Amino acid sequence: IERMHMITYSLFRDTIHAIKEWDKELVISAISLEEDIDQLAYLVLRIIRSASINYRLANQLNLDPLDSLDYQTLVHRIERVADHITNMAECIKIMIENDERLPAEAQRILVEAAEIALSSYGKAVECYLYMDVEPTNGIIDQQSEIEKLYSKITPLPRYGEIEDSQVLTHIITLRENILIVSNLAADIAELTIDRAYKSEVI
Repeated sequence: IERMHMITYSLFRDTIHAIKEWDKELVISAISLEEDIDQLAYLVLRIIRSASINYRLANQLNLDPLDSLDYQTLVHRIERVADHITNMAECIKIMIENDERLPAEAQRILVEAAEIALSSYGKAVECYLYMDVEPTNGIIDQQSEIEKLYSKITPLPRYGEIEDSQVLTHIITLRENILIVSNLAADIAELTIDRAYKSEVI
């Protein structure tokens, strides 16, 4: 799971850098990481499902049924994060190939929002893996920062000077995927709180 997380984090970091620098080679390299993430997710889920029906394996892995459900949820969340980041990377790749550019203001806001989402995602998974509950509320609160930036891009008429409507479509695609990643980071933070609460009860 840690390996899967680190590759996803790298995918997101490289995608943000590609948006900043409009770097086609970097974005293609980032997209190639998705296959590794999918393979790791498949492997981990197979292990978790095997443990859920094999008491001896569950003992070896120190997994109780609730742990198995929580880890399965975490893996699915990380995999979804990777999917949405890949959507962003594919969008940038298409724009570069079509010789399109983001308006400077939209590019700046999207990068700022993506960097907040990256920070939230990284912290959320680390909190879960190391059972550090204290930062989780801050991660959840960071959603409001994303939403403020989101609202700055929402009034699309401000980009009316763009002749190619396809660029507006790309802006919306990037905007929506960043927001979803932020929401998934908050979900992981909430999962950490639930897991910590379970540990206290047990």
